[in-house]
Parts: sequence; structure tokens; C-alpha cells
Amino acid sequence: MSELLISILHPTVRPSAWKTSADNWFRNCDRPENVEYVLVTEKAEFPSLDNLGIPFQNQIAAHNQNSATAIGGFNYAAQISHGKVMITTGDDFYSAPHWDTDLLKVLEGKLDQEVVVQANTDIPGFDDNFISLPILTRAYLLRCGNYIFWPEYTSYYADVEFTEVAKLNGVEIINARNVLRFRHIRGGLDGSFQYDEAYKKNVQTGEFCGTLFSKRQAAGFPR
Repeated sequence: MSELLISILHPTVRPSAWKTSADNWFRNCDRPENVEYVLVTEKAEFPSLDNLGIPFQNQIAAHNQNSATAIGGFNYAAQISHGKVMITTGDDFYSAPHWDTDLLKVLEGKLDQEVVVQANTDIPGFDDNFISLPILTRAYLLRCGNYIFWPEYTSYYADVEFTEVAKLNGVEIINARNVLRFRHIRGGLDGSFQYDEAYKKNVQTGEFCGTLFSKRQAAGFPR
């Protein structure tokens, strides 16, 4: 049996959109037997978790038990996952060919150490300033308290704090933007959810998240 090395963490509220992303990650994966796909949904949008069609053999589908936000979903997915390294993804985030082989090369000899990996996301202005949709080892997750993002955030600024805290913690941050070239495409590959309710909800909480970040930054990001 192959060793389970990588967990893909995918929270979603979109029954008609998540699978395009999941299929993309599967199609571009060299060794899917080493990968676990963790899909975390909200029960209101996904009353049943039967026959979802997750392409990976190693899979978990669960209703979110944390706050009903993207951040709550990411953290819950991390808590129920098993891989040595976790990739955060979403309905509008897509992989590149051989992504798993390239990631394991980047982390060679470091899977059991505290490490964060920064991939390219193709978001103008984002990648130069913070780690959007981070990749991290389980060793670092456990150091952080078994959650990836500070739980009070809903969406925005959570990745900014994640980046700042990783720097403060002195964890090794591997810049793999030239190797792991992923794509963040708002609205999906076909633009089918360009202005949907999930995006609107995130925008509505943006001011709250910005204020929360400023307060936490001033206080030194207390845990």
C-alpha cells in the first residue's frame, strides 16, 4: 500500500462547481494513491454526501463542524485529514501537471519538519505580498494549534495573518513559485460563478476581517 503523503483541503458551498476543481487536481496528479481529497461542505447546500463523485480513491467528505465560513471549512478539513502535507484549495483554484511530484521534490527530506510552501497562484499583486492558499506540513499545523487560519476570520486577511505568523515563528518558508505554478481563476474555468452569493458573502465580511487583522497585528497576533 502506498503511503498517504498529501491531503488536499477543499471547503465548498457550491454543489455545481467544486468537482471541476477536484477533477483538475486528479487529472494532473502523477500518484493519486499517495493523495487524500478532503471535501468539507455546508449541510444547507449539501444535505447528502452520498455519491458525490470525488475522483480520488482516498477521500473524505464531511459537513463542516466549525463556523460556516471558508476559514471554518479549511480548519475542519485540516483537522480530519491524514496527510503529512496539506494543500489548501477551492472551487476557483486549479493545479498544474505533475503537481504532486513537484511538491514532494520541493519537500524532499522535510515532510516531517515544520515547513510552509508558497506556490504561484497567478493573482496579480498577491503572491509578492503574502502566501495565498498556503501549503504546510502537519508538523507546522500542530505547532499552530491544529488549525491553519485564525478561526475568527471568515475569508479575507486570514492568509495575510498566516504569512505574518509564519515569519514570526521562524518556520522555513520555501518559495516554490517557479516550480508550483497553480491558477486562481475567479468564477471558475467557465466563469459560471463569477458573481455568486458565496463571493458576495465574502465581500460583505471584508471590512470585519480587515479590522480584525489590524487589531491582531497590533497585539502581536496572540494565540
